[in-house]
Amino acid sequence: NNTASPEIRVLLEDGDGNVLSTVPFMQQLGNGVLTLTNGDTVARIQPGEAYTSEWFLLPIPASAPNSVRIQVEIDQFHYQLGQPEQVSIPGMQSGLAVLLSDTAYTADITAITPASSYGDQPIVISGQALARDTGLPLAQVPVELVLSVNGFERKIPVATDPAGSFEYSHRPQPGDAGVYTVSAVYPGSLARPGQSSFTLNRVSVSPVNLRLYLAKNYRQTFDMIQAAAGQGTTATNLQLVYDAVDQPTGQFPAGVTLTPAAPINLQSEQHSPLAFTIEGDNSADPVGSLVMRVVSDESGSEPLATINIDYELSEAEPALYFTPNYLETGVAHDDAVTEAITLENRGLADLTDIQVSLLNEYDSPAPGWIYLMSAQNQGNLTIGSTRQIQLAASPTYLVPDGVYPFKLRVESSNYPTTDINIFVAVTQSGVGNVLFKASDIYTATLDENDNPIPGLEGARIRLQHEEILSIEQTGTTDANGELLLSDMAAGRYRFRASASNHQDVLGRLTVRPGITTAQDVFLDFDLITVEWSVTEITIEDRYE
Repeated sequence: NNTASPEIRVLLEDGDGNVLSTVPFMQQLGNGVLTLTNGDTVARIQPGEAYTSEWFLLPIPASAPNSVRIQVEIDQFHYQLGQPEQVSIPGMQSGLAVLLSDTAYTADITAITPASSYGDQPIVISGQALARDTGLPLAQVPVELVLSVNGFERKIPVATDPAGSFEYSHRPQPGDAGVYTVSAVYPGSLARPGQSSFTLNRVSVSPVNLRLYLAKNYRQTFDMIQAAAGQGTTATNLQLVYDAVDQPTGQFPAGVTLTPAAPINLQSEQHSPLAFTIEGDNSADPVGSLVMRVVSDESGSEPLATINIDYELSEAEPALYFTPNYLETGVAHDDAVTEAITLENRGLADLTDIQVSLLNEYDSPAPGWIYLMSAQNQGNLTIGSTRQIQLAASPTYLVPDGVYPFKLRVESSNYPTTDINIFVAVTQSGVGNVLFKASDIYTATLDENDNPIPGLEGARIRLQHEEILSIEQTGTTDANGELLLSDMAAGRYRFRASASNHQDVLGRLTVRPGITTAQDVFLDFDLITVEWSVTEITIEDRYE
């Protein structure tokens, strides 16, 4: 099953029986070797026959003495392994004393140039082979170079020239980074003396192509460019450089100001954003391109990356957003209800001279039973700010039952007129409905029939009035994850939603007269469930 045997191993011991190295035995093919149906590989030895394994490598530490012992240990022998009639007997041990001898020559690293690089030039590794007995260089002999980084090795065969020296040019590949340990050894040697090292510096920068949509006369800061230092890499005074000579026209574009942030320092395997601010005035071209370089003290004049920016400039404008998208409420005769709509300016300019008014569906002033509680003149709404517009409805018994559409009109001197729909249900009953929609992480995914799952079926929901505790309803969601609770007295309610293998959800809602309140409920799924039980046992106390 592609793993070494747990029952056969070979050990290298010194004269005192200390284990210097060990290797488990593994062989998948060979004479008499076969794999059973359960995946185990066995070597079958018929009566009167012998079994000889394949050659395998036994590591010998450089510190091993000249006189050692090789020990073979077999824990068990088996007959009919894996069958009902299987029989196993104790194995055996056998050893052999051997004398170790050194290799005829050694290898060494004499120079690595350059010792640190950003991968833009070859790394030249020089060394020599030396006779072990005389210490003199040996000509025309093989040497193995081993480059080690992050636990990975690359072995490179080289040979010495007539002077006993060798030279290898290592060309870094894209993505290579880290501190490389270099060992020159006798071919096949497991020793890794690590005679020298070199560093491939790598500072990755992304993204390098940006497209920006900017408002005129508005300064914006961007920090989406991320720089990350690789292993063993230090970046001092890492920064964005904005020079005229790098621009497509050889000069800065008119009317555009770009200011890189202050330089930063990155240590090995650290990352940080490279920020910059940009602004275009009325004299700037509506479209253009900019170029920045990423440099550090270590990289010198050679850029680590080039950032290309395409921009488009437009007039700064306000942007009006409001919540909710429409207002739906209900009220009983001779009662009152208060609601609020929140205005927000997400644009790049102030929303000025704001006027708000309540109109009916025909753009005429709303009747007197629905009115604004906020001032009609709202002044200005600055960039990023919000403001609540409050309104109230208090119909008398003279107002017929029904659903009345209105609109909150928002007007501004620098923004198109916006109407926000309002629906008010007037009723004598003073009751409303609640529609629950339950969902979980599997909602909108495909079921076993490749049909979308519309919601969480079987969720139990309990709804209770906050003040009149006797007013309570419960129910279970259907196949669509929905539950409609009808004829609920208007007021504030608490609810609890629960389902098997899901976490309970608690919440509050308000039931309005004459309307159906929609309430979404998302239940977190318990991906890991722990079950435990307690078994009683009797413990006998003994005192001696």
